[in-house]
Amino acid sequence: MGGAKLPPPLIMRIPAEWRSKQYWWDTGQAYLYLLPALIILGIFVFYPFFNAFNLSFHKVYVVKRVGGQLIPFYMEFVGLDNFTRLFGDRLFIRALKQTSLY
Repeated sequence: MGGAKLPPPLIMRIPAEWRSKQYWWDTGQAYLYLLPALIILGIFVFYPFFNAFNLSFHKVYVVKRVGGQLIPFYMEFVGLDNFTRLFGDRLFIRALKQTSLY
């Protein structure tokens, strides 16, 4: 089985500095393509989610009179009181059972 031997494959040596720049260019370019989608996700998904989470710990008044002055969107921190009131409501528990059933 004596066949012709092939020469070893030519391996192009690339300087480490150039490889590093090429690597960062390729990955940076990919992140630049992802950036618009991540911004849209942040605006329309993440911000409303965390804002709703923050609002769940506050009592929010559209307009409140404080010291003779009207303050729009006044927020008063109440902690877990909203949740204790919610889970203490029989109508909510009934609606939760119906929702989970169907």
